[in-house]
Amino acid sequence: MVSNDVKNGEQNREVLGQKKMVQALDAQSNHVCWQIAKCIAAGLVTGLGVLPAALPANLPSVAYAQVRMVV
Repeated sequence: MVSNDVKNGEQNREVLGQKKMVQALDAQSNHVCWQIAKCIAAGLVTGLGVLPAALPANLPSVAYAQVRMVV
């Protein structure tokens, strides 16, 4: 027979797991929104200039995004 404490512990783990999953999904959604905003801004800034300046201006933003994903 399972005691009430064990049942409560299992329910607490499930609730905690669900809360952590929601937090992780929110963090992913927030990260994607920021990345899209940075891409739009970089495209707008580099699109206003000339093509030779567009590629070097995009490299730091891409490098920054990749470092953020690793760290």
